[in-house]
Amino acid sequence: MNKKEIESQYKQISLLLRNNRLLEAMVQLDAILQDSKLYRLSAKLDEVRTSYRYMLQYMSQGVADENRAHLFGQLKDMLKMLLEQTHLWQLDQVGNSYYHIQRKLMSGKSSAWLEEQIRVLTDFSDELAVCQLMPSQNQQQILQKHEQAARNLFISTWCNSGWTVEEHAQYQRFFESETIQPNDQCLIVSALTLSLMQCVDAMKLSLLAEICRHKDARIAQRALVGVALVAIVSPKQVALHADALIPLSTIFDNRIAGRLNTVYIQLLRAQNTDKVDKKMREEIIPEMIKNANQLNIFGHKSDENDDELNPDWQKQPDAKFEDKIREMGELQQAGADVYLSTFSQLKSYPFFHELPNWFLPFDHAHSSVVSIFGLDGKGENNLLTLLLHSGMFCNSDKYSLCFTMNMMPKEGREQLFSQLTDQGADMLEDEQRLKGLKNYIEQPEVISNTYIHDLYRFFKLHPRRAEFKDPFAQEIALHSLPFFRDLLETSEYQRQLADALFQLEKYAEASEVYDFLLLGFKGEEKSYINADFYRRYAYCDQKMEAYLSALDTYKHADLIQPGHIWTLRQMAICCRMSEDYEQAIGYYRQIEEIEPENIQLMLQIAACYANMAEYKIALEYLIKADYLDADNPKILRALAWCNFLKGNYERASEYCARVLQMQADASDYLNAGHVAWVMGKVSEATGHYRQAAQLCNQRQEFIEMFNKDIRLLEERGITTTDMALMKELTLNF
Repeated sequence: MNKKEIESQYKQISLLLRNNRLLEAMVQLDAILQDSKLYRLSAKLDEVRTSYRYMLQYMSQGVADENRAHLFGQLKDMLKMLLEQTHLWQLDQVGNSYYHIQRKLMSGKSSAWLEEQIRVLTDFSDELAVCQLMPSQNQQQILQKHEQAARNLFISTWCNSGWTVEEHAQYQRFFESETIQPNDQCLIVSALTLSLMQCVDAMKLSLLAEICRHKDARIAQRALVGVALVAIVSPKQVALHADALIPLSTIFDNRIAGRLNTVYIQLLRAQNTDKVDKKMREEIIPEMIKNANQLNIFGHKSDENDDELNPDWQKQPDAKFEDKIREMGELQQAGADVYLSTFSQLKSYPFFHELPNWFLPFDHAHSSVVSIFGLDGKGENNLLTLLLHSGMFCNSDKYSLCFTMNMMPKEGREQLFSQLTDQGADMLEDEQRLKGLKNYIEQPEVISNTYIHDLYRFFKLHPRRAEFKDPFAQEIALHSLPFFRDLLETSEYQRQLADALFQLEKYAEASEVYDFLLLGFKGEEKSYINADFYRRYAYCDQKMEAYLSALDTYKHADLIQPGHIWTLRQMAICCRMSEDYEQAIGYYRQIEEIEPENIQLMLQIAACYANMAEYKIALEYLIKADYLDADNPKILRALAWCNFLKGNYERASEYCARVLQMQADASDYLNAGHVAWVMGKVSEATGHYRQAAQLCNQRQEFIEMFNKDIRLLEERGITTTDMALMKELTLNF
């Protein structure tokens, strides 16, 4: 049977289950199991079939059973699980993905083999204690034996799609062990997560939920991230196994629920990594390189943006080098992944050829690191102390950094080590500072954020990434899943979520949460509802082009805090976009009383009057603006166009000429062409149009620009025929 036939068979049985035709589904599933000699799964199917037949028999006898619906759902869920297990086994026989290859390799491993891998990990703590006394060759043998056992256990855990009761107990003991290294336990948490993302198993999910209360925050936070990822990738399957998450509901006090909410926001932020990465590559890093040796201002501030963010929400960085540094620091402090560009090209080392190593916590005792720095903790190893106590890099990037340094010439590396250790000497000698840094990287939110960065690199950079379900490519909406909603539906967590979504420019999602905060918590005092709450809520609607709704919400903010300039400006914009220019002018006039010489404001008021055909008043504002800021091309363009609309063609021509002497664009030449044409200067108009066409990227762009003004030209006596001929003269003659 080939893959296409397997998938067809899987879909057919899945459809039978969705339609509640359980007996037919069991007949087809049994045929596959008998043919495949999957006796363990066949035995489970027999149990389901027996229970189902008893249920049917009792029903035929008229026996009342209030638990019948619940039992039916349980049996159906068990059949779905058996189908998933069977489907995976079938794909193992024909698939060539890394997962299915490893499953076939692991299928012959006995429980004794698995116990042996765990024994090696258990004994490693004692062996590590005497490792420093051995020659380097012996050290490497001990370290590599341990690492191989950890890799074996990772692959075995990942490839096991369904645990027995004995296996569940075995892994429970593994995570309860006091002698197994926390790094090894962290690694197997990742294996559990990957396994569940491949195929949801109730026993694994239950254990992952239990590990969320582990006393070691490194292990607990990984498990918490894992639960979230599995729910994101397989929300329906997790809902089917909701009972497996009971450990979460029993341990989720406010502290741990808050950690889950933090993880949720960090995952949302990770989805935004591409934007951060682009900003780093195209803006921050180039400017830092450009200004590495000078702290001068470059360029000019951009023109005011009509829908700019509230200044209270975001500091607008100026163009100084130090501000780029600060901006990068603020991004990093907010949890953004600012080093993806730097390290994305450094994942080709042999270390990363082993899949488990992408999830390995940074360990100075790893054989690949020891071979570079040694185990003695002296000299060059001071650099490791700096790395280990740095919250700057995720685990994966720390390994990349070590290997990159090892590739450097010895002289250069020694010089770099000297500089770094000299710079870090104060920290290394100051136990209080060192303790502070250690406490920082051990904070739960730092642990989870670092781990999420590791995960992002795996799902985006691993050579076989296409074979994995990428959680960062899915919709991340934990608060919409029933189980998580019960945990996260508090005003505190919802406010954190709404503000995070807002900062990430996920305005539709943020609007939903703001709406819930406004209406959802009935009977609860809503002290968080203030002017800024309404401004954020309204801005979301504004960005979604729901201008009337946004305006109504802005009015609530204006009632609470009257005269707020940013609010008034956004209200005016909403009116303009709704073509209610008279009301927009009313809001602009309120700003004008506060800022009477605001040139941008004058342009906005003039645009409103022009749209109302009140050209005389519009020109008064534009002339005042030109007086305050002479030779401003934006003002000159507006003066030219407004005079054109009013019929003052000579004045319009004068302003057009002034604009064309500056750095004019295609639209400037197009407008100059319009003015010249209605004045009867056909030859001059043709020249301007040809210049406009040359500045366009392609012919169609010019045609579209020209066609937008057809009505204006017709109103001024230019016929349709003449316009067609003018386009021919411009483009083809």
